[in-house]
Amino acid sequence: MDVVQRVLGAQLLVAVAGAGAVWVFLGKAASVAVAYGCVCALANAALLFVRMRSDWRRQGDDARRHLRFFFRSSFERFAVVVSLLVVGLVGLGFSPLHVIAGFVAGQAVFLAASIGIHERE
Repeated sequence: MDVVQRVLGAQLLVAVAGAGAVWVFLGKAASVAVAYGCVCALANAALLFVRMRSDWRRQGDDARRHLRFFFRSSFERFAVVVSLLVVGLVGLGFSPLHVIAGFVAGQAVFLAASIGIHERE
């Protein structure tokens, strides 16, 4: 199993476990909001991994092209995450506290899993 599968699997596991725990204590609406926040973090990580494995090798040795690719990729990830969060908060009417809590949990798992996996390798 490679690093991408481990990190995304850990995020998915926390999304399911966190949503289940919130369902028990706070109900269905809060659980769906937390799961949505975790899915936003999962989409962010997935897009990062897609960009990491994509055409950065085709950029050659030109530092400017690498920098443009980096900025474009960063902006795309930011736009996707903001769009997903706006859809969840405004369009679907989820609780802001629960969506942001789910997103933060997903991002924390991404960081912890990435650091833990790279330290073992």
